Amino acid sequence: ETWNNQWKKRSHPEKKFAGLFITHQSKSKQHIPAVAKEAEAIEKIIDGDFRKDNDAQVRDFFNSFDKAGVLHISTHSYLSGTQKEPTLAFDDAEVFLFELSARKAAPDLVVLSACRTADGVMNSGEGIISLSRGFAAIGTGGTIAGLWNVNDKAASEITVNCYNNILQGQKISTALHLAKLQWLEDKQRPVQEFLPY
Repeated sequence: ETWNNQWKKRSHPEKKFAGLFITHQSKSKQHIPAVAKEAEAIEKIIDGDFRKDNDAQVRDFFNSFDKAGVLHISTHSYLSGTQKEPTLAFDDAEVFLFELSARKAAPDLVVLSACRTADGVMNSGEGIISLSRGFAAIGTGGTIAGLWNVNDKAASEITVNCYNNILQGQKISTALHLAKLQWLEDKQRPVQEFLPY
């Protein structure tokens, strides 16, 4: 019954792409210049609602749940506090994992273009408590997330290639796999960029 209810919430053709891109240019957190390039590259190939920096706030994140089929978030992510709470940093504030549980709707796909979004505390009998898991728990069809700190430029390029592959008709898992292979096959990159993170 739970699966049926979640399936009914998903696959609405009117739902579009929503992207939140936070560079933290004017904030105390480390500036991420690759986020602006990622937004620019995705905007060239996908129509949708693109919000950047001051226009990408917590309320915009939560409003996107009801409107987006694909929700893309580029920002800082980390484990915070003594409880190691998975956290996303927006322009105006942070969103913690527990805040996702109150959502009534969920996008079909969430792309977390940020560090350690599949990382968290290992809980016996439960597994890793992460942002990725939080999105799955509220009914998101799929989540693209990472275990490690990411190279910003690499994440940006892999993400754009993934969207290109999806637009060419690839299934999401295949599109991401091919985007990673495209990255690895480019021999012009420094050796350290071929490490898993």
